[in-house]
Amino acid sequence: MKTKFTFLIILLLLSNSPNILSARNALTDNNRISVEHSEEYHTPAEIAAECPDEVLNNTISTTNATVMCAGQIISFTGTIPAITPSTDSTFQWQSKTVSGSWQNISGATEINYTTESLSETMSFRRLVEFVGCASEYASNEILITVNTVPSAPMISVADSCGESVLTASGESGATFTWSTTETGESINVATAGIYTVTQTVNGCTSDAASATAAPKSIPTLAVTSTNPTECQGMGSLEFTFTNVPDGTYAISYDFSTFADVEVADNAATVQTPAGTYNNLSISVDGCASATGINASLSDPNPPNTPTISVENNCGESVLTASGESGA
Repeated sequence: MKTKFTFLIILLLLSNSPNILSARNALTDNNRISVEHSEEYHTPAEIAAECPDEVLNNTISTTNATVMCAGQIISFTGTIPAITPSTDSTFQWQSKTVSGSWQNISGATEINYTTESLSETMSFRRLVEFVGCASEYASNEILITVNTVPSAPMISVADSCGESVLTASGESGATFTWSTTETGESINVATAGIYTVTQTVNGCTSDAASATAAPKSIPTLAVTSTNPTECQGMGSLEFTFTNVPDGTYAISYDFSTFADVEVADNAATVQTPAGTYNNLSISVDGCASATGINASLSDPNPPNTPTISVENNCGESVLTASGESGA
């Protein structure tokens, strides 16, 4: 329904004049006064009569993922709803937990809304209220699934000869990612240092845990030999090592061992007679050098067999030997 407002300024000189009162009453009709300017006006009753049961174009949406990790935020965009005849509108955003009821979000009264960091799964919607309408109109609902961020995993370290085995443990179904870029519960490393690992559950990744690997060093052994200078004399085996701290060690070989060998600056010498010494090896902190290192010592070459001459005489024979000079 349309009503014209017309404003007229009347200078009433005779306010009590019956004629003037009659003219004023004629200009007044249901609180509407007409003069020169007119515009549309709708009474609250008229608006209420046309308030719809539901409002179109009252929707919310988000470009963010609706499955997220705790601690993240999400932004919602709302459309601009309207009714006819048009009137002012107000907004109120609401949220609820999985088992809870809708609650107003304090301060969330704009057309759009950005959450604070979320810690649990929640649904969101927006209410719109039009001036003159008793009803509040709810938008569509959006469920935001919030997954818990797992805690940092635990790491156990087993240091052995030449490598360390690092093993992670955490939540059931977790995927472990190591600082080496390897995945899986365990990794083998040959280099000492600090290694880290995270665990991912339902797309959410934990802080990193760290551990130090210290693989045991494997010693190496090399040998040279010096033959005896005389028969049944002593020759020598000269050893050089890596990863053998100064100290007293045993050097093993097939069927026997050189005991109490003093090693200094990764070197040692053993005096021993002529013979064959195969698979020489040294152990440090339970880690043995590779086998297959062999050595042999030989006595000096013996002199040639002497010659013997025989002179047979009456009652005796004379045997005379001849050989190398100095023999």
